[in-house]
Amino acid sequence: MSNQEENKVKVRHAPADVVLVSPEFVVINQLKYRVVTNYRNALDSELLKLKFDPFLDKYDYLVGDVSSDKLRLKGFFKGTSNKINLDKRVETIEDYIYEYLNPGVAFFVLESLTPKKIKVPARNKKRHNEQPVKKTNLTGKVAEKTTKRRRHSFVIKKRDTSES
Repeated sequence: MSNQEENKVKVRHAPADVVLVSPEFVVINQLKYRVVTNYRNALDSELLKLKFDPFLDKYDYLVGDVSSDKLRLKGFFKGTSNKINLDKRVETIEDYIYEYLNPGVAFFVLESLTPKKIKVPARNKKRHNEQPVKKTNLTGKVAEKTTKRRRHSFVIKKRDTSES
């Protein structure tokens, strides 16, 4: 295998449409983002074009870090809803940068300016301990059981202790 084949990025989706409008704004797949931070000029449209997955469209903030000419992206949500994991909230971006990125690595933070409506799937309101109620026929005769139940009884006998 040659070096060119090893360095080739495996893409599992179509390349994104990335347009750097200005140093403060970027458009990715017709969604507008504001550049919050571009530390060490990390925002590279070519790397972003290859790495951006449409799955990331749902996030309000994107953090990308470039290490060894490879881009890693992570998404974060606005809000404090209990449905959002703590590690996916916007308040934890700074913690993520300090804990998960190498010191001095180039990174960028993008804020989505396109409002999104996330559909939350409807949950089944039936609780696990609720049972459906069966109708009973109170006017009819009581059905007799066709199988007879054997009744067992136990008798405890005293031991004969007399000597014979």
